[in-house]
Order: sequence, then C-alpha cells, then structure tokens
Amino acid sequence: MIERSCVIRRIIAGAMLMPLSGCSHRQSGAVTAAAPTPAKMSAVVTAPGTSPAPAAALQPRTFTGSGFQFDYPGDWQPAKGQTAVFAITAPVNPPAATTKPSLSLDVPKLPWHLPGMITASMVASGYVSDLQKNQIPDAVLKEETAVTVAGENGKRVTCTGHIAGKTSTDVAIILVHADKVYILSADSDESGCDSARKTLDEAATTWKWTK
Repeated sequence: MIERSCVIRRIIAGAMLMPLSGCSHRQSGAVTAAAPTPAKMSAVVTAPGTSPAPAAALQPRTFTGSGFQFDYPGDWQPAKGQTAVFAITAPVNPPAATTKPSLSLDVPKLPWHLPGMITASMVASGYVSDLQKNQIPDAVLKEETAVTVAGENGKRVTCTGHIAGKTSTDVAIILVHADKVYILSADSDESGCDSARKTLDEAATTWKWTK
C-alpha cells in the first residue's frame, strides 16, 4: 500500500501558495474495516462420485464514514494506513504478485480556503505531481477521466510506474463534496491490477452521501 503522508495538504497548499502547518501522520487515528468474523469449520460428507457444493461467497461489507458510506468485498482484510481513514488489502496475493492489491480512502483536513475554491481537477493535477515526486518517480499518467459518483462530479486518474523494480499501478477517484476532498485509491502491482480496479469500482458504484 502506498503511504501518502501529507500528500493532500501539500497539493492544496501548493495550489494556494500557502505554507503548511501541523502536517502530521494520522496512523494512530486511522479507521480500518472491521475484520470478518471467522467461519466455523465443519466436515463435509458427500456421496461417492459427487463433489461438495461450492462455498458461498462472503457478502459485501459497508464502511460508514462521516457523511458517506460505500461497500467493499467481504473477504478483503483491514490494513493500517499512515494517512488513510479507511484501508483494506486483498485476502491473498494474486499469482506472481509481490504485494497485495489495496484500497484506501483519504479525507484530509484542509487549510483555510474560500468555499468552492478547491476543485476535483485541481486536486487531480496535484495528486499526479505528488505521486511522481514522492511515491513513484517514473509514474506516467495513463488516464484522466471525468466521473460522476453519487451525483458528484469528480476525476479518475490512473498512473503506472515502478516501485523497487516492480510495475505499480495507482488508480484514484477524486471527489469534492460539501467543500471536503475525498480520494479513493487502489494500488497494485501488474498482476493484481484487475482485482484492485474491480474493488475500486465497487466502492464508487455503491457510494452514498448520507449528509
């Protein structure tokens, strides 16, 4: 999982030409998804020549934040994020993967600004620049698309590059709602890209504003 530290505050401060203050990690206050309840194990007896019925898939879980909620796969596991208010990783590594695909959400505290001044396009541009400077030096912007999530216009950006010699993909959906910034991002290496993107899309599709 890519750690973003004070990424969003750097973005906003840079765009507004404002000095940073009080920029600190929020790992101790991060909220992670509740761990799934372990299933009880029982023996399965089948008649000769028959196969046991496939296990039922875990139902999606719902994360509820301050003023929003969304669903995520029930088998993904809680993770600790340095800045994320929500973070999960895939239950297992895909074949040939070196890291588990992950999904995280950042809702940063913003410096003082005029209402309406911060836009999704502005944050998307700064997000990509910050990714290149601090996380994936050779990151290349592969996609920048306008999206609508729960009636709110936003941006989706996809970047690929290398971390420790391995191909890495970062897909982020950026929203601005009620003058707050929301960055929902999925990270993976090449083999886990489809799984990460599917989980990101599920969260975005089920996203609801509750206030």
